[in-house]
Amino acid sequence: MLMMKTERWFALFNERLAKSKFFLADEPTIVDFHGVFAFSFVEKAFLTKGGSIEKYPNVVRWWAEVKEVPAVKEMVESGIAMLP
Repeated sequence: MLMMKTERWFALFNERLAKSKFFLADEPTIVDFHGVFAFSFVEKAFLTKGGSIEKYPNVVRWWAEVKEVPAVKEMVESGIAMLP
C-alpha cells in the first residue's frame, strides 16, 4: 500500500515538473525549498533502502537542480544534518 501511494506521488510530481524547471516556475520558490526538506526524508527513508526514482526523470532532474541552488548547496555541504 505504501509503495503504491509513493508511486502515485512521484508520478504526480514528475508530471508537474514537466511544466517548469522547478515546481511553480523556472526559478525556485518556497515550494521547492520546502521540498528540499521533504525530499531529504524521502532520500533517507526510501532511496537509501533500495527505492528508486529513476523512472521519474523530472523528479531526478529537479532533485539534482534544487541541490545546486546556492542556499541549498551551502546547507547540504555544511554537514549539518537536516533530519535526525
